[in-house]
Amino acid sequence: MDAAVEVVGYLGADSFLILGTEEAGKITLRADGNTSAMVGDKIGLALSGKLHAFTESRAAIS
Repeated sequence: MDAAVEVVGYLGADSFLILGTEEAGKITLRADGNTSAMVGDKIGLALSGKLHAFTESRAAIS
């Protein structure tokens, strides 16, 4: 899945990226605090490991 970096929030050991995708809308991604991602970057995504999904009203999807 292709994504565009819209927001990068550096929070010490972690960074949070808000990504825009055509397939899934907005995705929030936790990345390493030393990420080189910048707003406007185009990145590819592949799912592996843990995934936590929520509805627009912030209810967890199990």
